[in-house]
Amino acid sequence: MKELLLNIQERLGSMIPELEYIDKDRGQLSDDGADIAYPCALLDVKEVAYTQEGKGTRMADIQLAVTVAHSQDPSAEETYNVIGLIEDTDNALHLFCVGDFTPLFCTGVKKISANGGKECYEMTYRTFAEIGHDTGMTGIVVRDVDIDIV
Repeated sequence: MKELLLNIQERLGSMIPELEYIDKDRGQLSDDGADIAYPCALLDVKEVAYTQEGKGTRMADIQLAVTVAHSQDPSAEETYNVIGLIEDTDNALHLFCVGDFTPLFCTGVKKISANGGKECYEMTYRTFAEIGHDTGMTGIVVRDVDIDIV
């Protein structure tokens, strides 16, 4: 997950220079004392669901949240700027690939509330990864079978 979030952070920084602050979401939008610059993008893991694939392998279904926010008491123009940032974010991240993860795809965007009248939208992205674990079991391979008929 760390690799995924850091790569997304780097991608947003390189593709959307208007973003003044990009970081892991630690509740900065709820904390009036948080030292962040606007506009910003905050990244977090929303949910990870696992399915068993057998032989020590799991498939991770990962939902990520990218929260795009603009300054407190935004002007009418700034509220439209945040819509542009949502579009830019989606252009940067939709189908973006990181390591062994499947390409990201956006599954939804919703407006969220934050302290101080900030204009905020949460974008949800989804990706999958296959995770293998050593079960400690050794495999048996049958190479030849002799059949005696009596």
